[in-house]
Amino acid sequence: MSSFLTELPKGWVQAALEDVCSKITDGTHKTPKYQSKGIRFISIKNIRPFKPIDFSAYEKYISEKDHAELCKRCDPEFDDIVFPRIGTLGFAKRIDFHEQVSLFVGLGLLKPIKEIVLPKYLELYMNTPWIYRLSHDRATGSGRLTLPLAETRKFPILLAPLPEQHRIVAKIERLFSELDKAVAELKKVKEKLELYRQSLLKSAFDGRLTEQWREEHADELESAEELLARAKTEREKRYQRQLEEWKQAIKEWEAQGKPGKKPTKPRKPKELPPLTEKELAELPELPEGWGWTKLNDLSLKITDGEHFRPKIEKSGVYFLSAKDIQDKGVSFSDPLFISEETARKALLRCNPEFGDILIVSRGATVGRMCIVNTNEKFCLLGSVILLKTYSHVISTYLLYSLKSPSINKRLVSISGATAQQAIYLRDIQHVPVPICSRAEQEHILLKLETHLTIAKHIKGTIDNALKQAELLRQAILKKAFSGKLMPQDPNDPPASELLKRIKAEREASTRPSKKSRRRKNENH
Repeated sequence: MSSFLTELPKGWVQAALEDVCSKITDGTHKTPKYQSKGIRFISIKNIRPFKPIDFSAYEKYISEKDHAELCKRCDPEFDDIVFPRIGTLGFAKRIDFHEQVSLFVGLGLLKPIKEIVLPKYLELYMNTPWIYRLSHDRATGSGRLTLPLAETRKFPILLAPLPEQHRIVAKIERLFSELDKAVAELKKVKEKLELYRQSLLKSAFDGRLTEQWREEHADELESAEELLARAKTEREKRYQRQLEEWKQAIKEWEAQGKPGKKPTKPRKPKELPPLTEKELAELPELPEGWGWTKLNDLSLKITDGEHFRPKIEKSGVYFLSAKDIQDKGVSFSDPLFISEETARKALLRCNPEFGDILIVSRGATVGRMCIVNTNEKFCLLGSVILLKTYSHVISTYLLYSLKSPSINKRLVSISGATAQQAIYLRDIQHVPVPICSRAEQEHILLKLETHLTIAKHIKGTIDNALKQAELLRQAILKKAFSGKLMPQDPNDPPASELLKRIKAEREASTRPSKKSRRRKNENH
């Protein structure tokens, strides 16, 4: 049993975990019958390091009869320590309440011998970086790690004299309390920062953010009606150009003897009825010169990716799905590939290009969106919607408007509340969005991105501070169990003496008595 320290502090001793525990076991190996009330059943989902055992997210009960049977093997009590031995390893939690509970096999149980080790001391020790590394080193399995109980029993523990354990626990708890307060304050600031971000987006798309600028440039700005008219003209010109290209393709196809399939005639752009008076009345009031319109009216194209999974290749054209759509842009870190031939067919329907908008339309991240930030050719699965905007509408402006609180709420709400949320093409084209002149769009983006960049920088600083807080927590534990958190008291009785006494008492309790030995000899 190797030591974590080259030299132990005076009065300390290194022992095996089984030397300081009366029992080391795990929970039931059979899934019991759950019920709506009875004895609580603790799983790995209920415990986290340095946090109270939490039943809010996962709550199971078993009958008192089943509990009584399970207690023959594993009888959790107040001050016992539970630790994951399957899956996420390397931390532990003391049972800090007197309620009866039962454990599943994924949790191990330590029963500290309180005459030699404080339960709180052992709990803190089981959360040190040493135990984390040791748990992973001794675990078996390549996928889901499992820590054998036999290995756990051999874990070394650095045992301080009992009075010093009290002082160490008190000092750690005081430092952790101060650290927890600081972390709570950082999280509050982070929450306020998100509220500020939402408020900023709201003010950008109700006109307040650029109110003064708009007044100063009132005579230079086109109205929403004028912009939409130009968009409609652009749509018609694009359709006529596609029609001419199709007619030319037909002539070439006929001249070649009509080989293969006949070129597909382009679809006439679909015009939706305008927002009704009732719909407009339910929307926030906009500044003069602005207007509400449907997303379809600002989009050259609204489509989605392939509705079937094509043959996947080892290389070729990138084939991305919802997981590859990140806030910063598309990710090629874990892509699939399809052949050039398959890609040519897919791109006829859905051809993402630099500056287009991508929106996740299904699954847990429904509503997440980004701007295509690459010129790399790629295709999409049907879980992603593609938006192409008119030249008079800046795609980043439209992206931010879709992320603003009220509009994003509408966007996500149309996905429904079922287990498999989905945004459908037939619905998204009707989502109302605010529109203003292109000049004001540019100024909105300038102000938005300036403020959002500052907010992002502050958030990064807070996230870094939160990471440092967790590193500090581990540093405190490491220092404490190295004997460096506070000076030793030479008057403390060494831990080795107490350990010897406990071992002697154990041996005496298991040694046969003289009477039983005499009876045994008489029988022979």
